[in-house]
Amino acid sequence: MQVSTSGLTACAFVLAAGLVAAEEKEVISDMPDTRMQKILENHPGVSNIELLEKSEDAGQPYRFKIKTGEDSLLVVLFNKGENMQLYAGWRDTAVSLTRINEWNRDKRFSKAYVDKDGDPCIESDIDLTGGLTEENVHEWIRTYRRSLTSFQEHISK
Repeated sequence: MQVSTSGLTACAFVLAAGLVAAEEKEVISDMPDTRMQKILENHPGVSNIELLEKSEDAGQPYRFKIKTGEDSLLVVLFNKGENMQLYAGWRDTAVSLTRINEWNRDKRFSKAYVDKDGDPCIESDIDLTGGLTEENVHEWIRTYRRSLTSFQEHISK
């Protein structure tokens, strides 16, 4: 009985090609403002990207204001782009601390609080230590946008 190895060779080739493709993704360990701007420009649903603050002091954050659908939010790069934050807040919207605590108890991937003016806010942080791919950053933004929608519904009840 003769065993054909051509099918096994083809399967091994396909699997190896998939591993090579996975290894080709660039790992990012810091996020310069120019790179973040490019990621935002390529993110579906993001528009009106505006760099609000750019400091030459390495310790100061860069702040982008972006529009996602009808929502405006901030993208903040801290520590020379080694940490990032997505932030949104609502002015003149009264929300009880009980509702805020319910959100933080029941939800993941974002945190909510009442700021010093009594306005509700929601944010999400990500650390680039150890590295991320651009797809990880896009997924972080998508997850935050879903949280933002849910949070708006949560505070309006």
